Amino acid sequence: MKPERLESLLHRARNSRRISAEEAPAFFAQRVAARWLSAPAENEESRWEMFALRGAALSGAAMILAVALSGSLLPGNGDESELDYTAEVFSLP
Repeated sequence: MKPERLESLLHRARNSRRISAEEAPAFFAQRVAARWLSAPAENEESRWEMFALRGAALSGAAMILAVALSGSLLPGNGDESELDYTAEVFSLP
């Protein structure tokens, strides 16, 4: 920004009238509500939302698959018989 333009803006700001009202203008809430209601509704999903939902679904499917595989397909799982250490005792020098 050019210095003379900045000085002009600062001069205008210094000389502007002060607003001392601490409450909102009349019918301010009604205007805000009317503007919000008249805005077009956005029913489109954003790309980030789409990627997040797909990622959550894929990670959930991967977790279910991992739990299913760890419980049923791995050999030795669920085998709670006691181990026999007698062979190790007799092989000592």
